[in-house]
Amino acid sequence: MALEHIETKTVSSQSQIDFTNVFDGSADRYILYVDSVKTDSADAFLSARFSSDGGSTFDSGSSDYSSSTHFSLDDGSSISRGYNSDKIDQLIPDSFGSTSLDTCHGKVIFHHPEDVNRGTVVSGAGATYRGSLTDAFRTGFSGGERLAQSAIDSFRLFDSFNGASFNGTLSLYAVTESSAGAKEHIETIEANSQSSVDFTNVFASDDGYDRYEIHADNVIPTGTDTASTLQTRFSSDGGSTWDSGSSDYSFSRFGSGDGGFNSGAGSSGSSEIVLSRFSYGTDPADNDTSEHNMVISEPTNSNRATVLRNDSAGRNNSSGGDKFTMGYAGGIRLTQSAIDSIQFFMDSGDISSGTFSVYGIGKG
Repeated sequence: MALEHIETKTVSSQSQIDFTNVFDGSADRYILYVDSVKTDSADAFLSARFSSDGGSTFDSGSSDYSSSTHFSLDDGSSISRGYNSDKIDQLIPDSFGSTSLDTCHGKVIFHHPEDVNRGTVVSGAGATYRGSLTDAFRTGFSGGERLAQSAIDSFRLFDSFNGASFNGTLSLYAVTESSAGAKEHIETIEANSQSSVDFTNVFASDDGYDRYEIHADNVIPTGTDTASTLQTRFSSDGGSTWDSGSSDYSFSRFGSGDGGFNSGAGSSGSSEIVLSRFSYGTDPADNDTSEHNMVISEPTNSNRATVLRNDSAGRNNSSGGDKFTMGYAGGIRLTQSAIDSIQFFMDSGDISSGTFSVYGIGKG
C-alpha cells in the first residue's frame, strides 16, 4: 500500500472547503489529513456533505446521512452521539474554537466512494482542543454513511454548528497498491532493557514532511506479572531536555476490553502524554504485547501547539479481568512552539523490548 497525493488546500477564513472531482477511480480508499485547523468561532464542528456531479450540488436532504461519534475528555469522561440528518455532523470529534491553542487534527478515510452499489462510508479519528472549556482536550473516533447507493466524486467541509470559517491545511491522498507513495522511513530503534527510547532531532522544518507516523511494535515492559503504560514527552533542543512540567500537556484516553468493559480517563495538566487507557503486560510467553500507531502533524511549526494521536491494542495476561484491550489516546503540548525530538518511556520500570519506527509523510 502507498499514498498518492491528490490535493492539498491551505485555507484562511473560508466557510466552505470543496474538494471537487477528486474521486476518479484510481483507488478504493482515500485519506484526508486534517492538520491544525482552527476556526473564527468559539465553537465549531467539521461537518461534510457529498456530491455526485462535480460539486454543482451537494446532497442535503433531511435524512441523506447517518453518523455517530464517540470521544473522551481530559477529565476522564466520555460522550457518544448519533445523527440521522442532512450531513455527516462530525468528521472529527468534537468541537474546536479560535483561541491560541484551539485546534483540530485528524484522519478521515473515504471507503469506496465510486462504487455505484454502495453508500459511501467514512471513518475518522482525531483530536480537538477548545480552550474555552475546562475539559478542553478531546480525542475519539467517528463514522458516517451517505445512505444512497451511488457513486460520489466530490465533498464539502463546513461548520454545521455556527457557520464558522476555517483556517488550516487539509490534504487528500489515494490509497494505492503500486504508486511511489509519500511515506518514508526515517529511523528505527530496537529497545533493549532501557529506561527510554529517544528520537532526537527527528523532526526538521526542511525535511519535506508535514506529518509523521510513529509505530511502536511488540512493546514489552520489564517486570514479572505486572503491567505498565507507554508514555511520551517532547523536546525542542535535540533531546538535551524534555518538557516535563506538571502542566506541560493535556491528554485524554479511552479503551475497551475483551470482557466488554470500557473506560475513559485524562488530565488537563500533566508532565507527559499517556498513550493508552489500559496497561500492558510483561510476559511474551503469555502472549503479553502492545502495538501503537501514532500520528503527529507539523511538529516544527512554531505557531502551533503539537498534537499527537495514538491507536493501541495489546494484552495483559496478569489482569484479573479484561486481558486483551484496545483504544485510542491523544494529547497536546500546551505551548505554541516547534519540537524536534520525542521520547517514549513506561510509567513504571523500563522498556524490555520493542521496535520503534518513525516515518515521514511528504508534503503535497
